[in-house]
Amino acid sequence: MAFLYILGVVVGLAAMWAAVIYIVSKEWRPALAGMREPARTASATVTAKRTEQAYDYTRLHERRFGDSDEAAQPELKTMTWLVAFECGDGETREFSVPESVYESVMQDDLGELTWRGPRFIRFSRPGDAPKYDSAYHSAVTE
Repeated sequence: MAFLYILGVVVGLAAMWAAVIYIVSKEWRPALAGMREPARTASATVTAKRTEQAYDYTRLHERRFGDSDEAAQPELKTMTWLVAFECGDGETREFSVPESVYESVMQDDLGELTWRGPRFIRFSRPGDAPKYDSAYHSAVTE
């Protein structure tokens, strides 16, 4: 009787872990597949810039449930800077970029876009000085 109980627990835990692994791998599969791709470079034009913000709403929750701070506002938790590029093949690709890249590019800028799968590596305009590229850990010459 105890054997059946233990067997049921083991089978249940194995099924639970199989489900967790399946769900996680399903979410990560596109990103992992993209990281296996070679880096690609193409001529590109900046077509759009936008930001996305994620807020922390815990202060609003606290205010509703007894906090005395009536002026509580959600706090900005994270900011994502997004830039869309139209590549020479006619495809438009949007990437999350570092703030420094977001600030330095303008709409209609022409240059060379380098990316790997879903990940932005760099955008360089003609005449830009060589920069340290953290993705490759070396000086990059354009």
